[in-house]
Amino acid sequence: MFAKRTVRSTWLVWKAIAALLATVAVVTLSTSGVMEQPDPASLTGASEAEVHSQLGSPSLADEFVLDSNLREFRIELFNHFTPEEVATANIPIRELTWTRGDRQAMTLWFERSDDAWKVVHGLIWRQDADF
Repeated sequence: MFAKRTVRSTWLVWKAIAALLATVAVVTLSTSGVMEQPDPASLTGASEAEVHSQLGSPSLADEFVLDSNLREFRIELFNHFTPEEVATANIPIRELTWTRGDRQAMTLWFERSDDAWKVVHGLIWRQDADF
């Protein structure tokens, strides 16, 4: 009888330790800036409202008109518009950035389409990156 209680007590202690370690791991991940973020490509075409419901409020927001003088950070937007569109269309772009801890950020660029802002491109980047 004593042996059964000891085995059961030992098992319960190990179970409690495992639960505690799992909790510590989740808290560590959430405060270290390594939390999973959705793949920006999976958000392409999503409305700003849909993105806000999934990611919450952004840390930074900016708007600009797409032109041929983009800085390196925004250069991939040229893959989504023709040179003629860039030169003549006067395309407004909304840039929203979400930060995760002190290491990672995700920026999404939106174009106005059908009376709503829709994601055209996104990028996950390290906050210590030099663009």
